[in-house]
Amino acid sequence: MGLFGWGKRSAARKEAALPRPLMVQDRAYHDPVLDAAVAELGEGSLQAGLTVLAECREDPETRTLRAAMLGKTVIGHSDELTAIAEQAEDPDLWLLVGEARIQEAWAIRGSGSGSTVGADRAKLFHATLRRAVEPLHRSAKLLPKDAAPWVSLMPVARGLNVDREQNDDLWRKVIDRAPMLYPAHWHRLQYLAAKWGGSEEEMLAFAHGCVDKAPPGNPLVAMLPLAYFETYLPRLRKLIEERSPLKIATLQVRHFAKVAGELAEAADRWRTEAQRHPRDLEAHNLFAAAFCMAMDRERAKAHLAGMGDRLHRIPWGYLGADAEEEYHQRTAKFR
Repeated sequence: MGLFGWGKRSAARKEAALPRPLMVQDRAYHDPVLDAAVAELGEGSLQAGLTVLAECREDPETRTLRAAMLGKTVIGHSDELTAIAEQAEDPDLWLLVGEARIQEAWAIRGSGSGSTVGADRAKLFHATLRRAVEPLHRSAKLLPKDAAPWVSLMPVARGLNVDREQNDDLWRKVIDRAPMLYPAHWHRLQYLAAKWGGSEEEMLAFAHGCVDKAPPGNPLVAMLPLAYFETYLPRLRKLIEERSPLKIATLQVRHFAKVAGELAEAADRWRTEAQRHPRDLEAHNLFAAAFCMAMDRERAKAHLAGMGDRLHRIPWGYLGADAEEEYHQRTAKFR
């Protein structure tokens, strides 16, 4: 019966019948203290958020992660927070105000390409982003050695299309304070991408440089799969516009397969058992998706296990409109 395809169909039915794992979106980290603060902040307890920010002032990786997550929690409340901050002059509170305004601005813009953002929405997006600048500068002035407000200013600068000289100056301010900071390199890679006026060549050179300089145990090597997703997405969009299913299928098979070797070398340099890093789960998401696309079963399974139940929108959202659905579709054969 297998000769007539019944075996394959039975296997497909069996695979489809497997229960899908429940995924946690937008929390690709293990930080129970942050989770508790997010819950309390969502219920109106501002002090909980400020406490978890204050306790990690000497840990830029944790601080930037917490600031971003707490900022998402207070979207729509930046004016209220500003009124409190004016009285307190607290660097953590000013950082939170800045992050809230950034999150508000990007929520207005949406996650689509620039061509999908109308003129009125773009104007409101820019106006909201500009309102994040002063709070972040006030936070930086109160804590001169803190990299976090400068990292937060990176997507502001990118969104406002400031010139290369200013972006480079901002980049130097960050790496002078935290040379290996993961989100800073993420934002720098985005700025160098073609979609923001950069080039694939410079972006890929930057990503390879991240691999070269990353110490053992540092997930900075994940800038390489991120860069390849940034080259994959515009090609995919172009082929979708051209309505070329055969070329789309070819792209999906070949794009990551042809760089699977260098992705494997980067992942091997990571050696995550060396230490735990706040961005490990984000990096596992990037490598897991890349190895799934490259059809590298063993490496895909290893990084899927590494990410566990924590789903990051990038890269899975690059593979389709519904990040969780794409995750389930792409990973079914590797589970």
